[in-house]
Amino acid sequence: WGSFPQDWVDFNVETGQAAYWYTSGGQVDAKKTAAPITIDYTTESLEYLDPGHTPKEPQNVEASDDSSSSSTVSWDRPTGAKDDDAGDQDDKVPPAYQAQWAAGEQNGDDAEWTGRTVDGAVTSTRFAGLEPSTTYTARVRSMNYDDGESGSSYGLSSDWEYVTFTTAEHREPSPAPTPEPPDDGGSGDGDRGGSEDSPESGDGAVFRWAMNREAGSGAYFGGCNFLSAGASGDYGSSQVWADDSLYSTSEGNTSIRKATADGGWTAADWSNKCLDRNGTPLSTNGKDQWSEQQVVITGGEREQLDDGGERIEWDGSFTVVFYGGMTYWWAEDPVLEIDGSGSGTVTATVGGYGASMYDASQWGELEERQVTLANVRGIDTDEADSDGGFTVTPEYLGVSYDGSGGEADAGDSRVGGEEGNPTGQAPQSSENDAHWGSFPSDFVDFQDETGQFSYWFTSGGARDPYKPTEPLTVAFSDDYDSGPGDYSGEGGGGSAAAGAGDGAPGAGPGAGGSASGTGGTGGGAGSGSGAPDGASDPSAADFDEDRSAFSDMAQQAAGDSSLPTRAIVIGGITAGAGLAATITSVVYFRRRLGLDPRMFV
Repeated sequence: WGSFPQDWVDFNVETGQAAYWYTSGGQVDAKKTAAPITIDYTTESLEYLDPGHTPKEPQNVEASDDSSSSSTVSWDRPTGAKDDDAGDQDDKVPPAYQAQWAAGEQNGDDAEWTGRTVDGAVTSTRFAGLEPSTTYTARVRSMNYDDGESGSSYGLSSDWEYVTFTTAEHREPSPAPTPEPPDDGGSGDGDRGGSEDSPESGDGAVFRWAMNREAGSGAYFGGCNFLSAGASGDYGSSQVWADDSLYSTSEGNTSIRKATADGGWTAADWSNKCLDRNGTPLSTNGKDQWSEQQVVITGGEREQLDDGGERIEWDGSFTVVFYGGMTYWWAEDPVLEIDGSGSGTVTATVGGYGASMYDASQWGELEERQVTLANVRGIDTDEADSDGGFTVTPEYLGVSYDGSGGEADAGDSRVGGEEGNPTGQAPQSSENDAHWGSFPSDFVDFQDETGQFSYWFTSGGARDPYKPTEPLTVAFSDDYDSGPGDYSGEGGGGSAAAGAGDGAPGAGPGAGGSASGTGGTGGGAGSGSGAPDGASDPSAADFDEDRSAFSDMAQQAAGDSSLPTRAIVIGGITAGAGLAATITSVVYFRRRLGLDPRMFV
């Protein structure tokens, strides 16, 4: 029982072969199963240009135009260097390429270019978030290291090679084939097709998931963690997003929604992403507080498997943003595959940008790969068909993670590793048993590169109760959509995410258990007493790292007008000197910045 892809069946309605490409109830149904496809390929060994040689331009740059929201730009590698008089670089290729796109027909730098740098082994990249029926220009150039030590910087580049393309018109997603066989008198395959045998229309399967509460909670720095539709582009460095240029409420089949005070749903947007359903700003000091945001992807195409299981594919992407933008990654085209026993996985292609808590200047695009977002079990596909969908909580509780990250084996720690920072899962105990667990191991391994490593398993910190998976819903009918349920979240007082009061009072309870009575109250303005003498001096013996003045900077960068605008001087560094300079210079704050999860995550 099953079907070939929907658009293929649609095409064969016109050829007269429609019923031959899905289970129609006829005598030859057993012969319709797809045969295996074999793809053979070889890999090549590449030798890169020596540093100091100017690379040649990439060859045969092309851009696909068969999608309404994305384009794949490809090119051929050039060999040799422009300035190679001796000929010793003839068979060598560039170690990297830079690819960019901009709207309209362009031929120069006077445009709003967006793009990325990819490794020299790569000869294509995908640009997402494009508008349907719109003309764009893509450009690619070769990159090489300068005369410094190999790996220091891509200081040499070729000229740009340009290509113009127009995205396809927007098409509504095709529905899955109807499971009901046509009334063809028993033979099923003697009919020439037509409307009686063609699949019924519908909206396809709908994917709804919040991942976990931490992905929609207050952050110790940068305001909050939040979701965005589509694959967000390159902000250029690890810093709080100052505006909504990379944020999307909806893109293609994907949208972001959140709960309302009356128990319904509304579209999430830039203005409400850091508020709970009651309009209270998210805070790390809050109790059970989070935004209840969900990713919603429509148009999933269903396929029945031979073992009684099911496979559903979605065309859509979303971005998970932590610390207001300082670290973020995206997932694209999730696939749910369930076997006959009701167990399965949700996989997706992931990518994003790598950040380092120790060096705010470190920033780079991550290699795309496929990972497991969730493991599920106990799904009854027959019951799901009858009910119009199913809801399941992906595995987390009781799941162990045997890997390690951070300084222990990652070189430039993305999250931890120095002075006791978590580099692996905390031991299970009576204190954490109710929330002890982990997301899938390959997913956590990927997070070691994004800067979110220990936010996806029990690490022994105060945020551990927010990390377990939230229920995942797959709906086959429009009415299979329950409300967000009851909510008991309460906002906290001043926190590292919400600002500090006059005199820079410290974080209150909940931000790692600092001494009570020092935390601010209210919406971040704080009413606590000022810092004691010497508390703001990193050299003082009683210096308290809980008292972080970075909160004002983060909120002002995120557009929080409720905070006072003032110069904050710490150890001779002012807030106006820039976020990156402050982070790298005032090293005494690294354990309380938020990217360090030792006490918080």
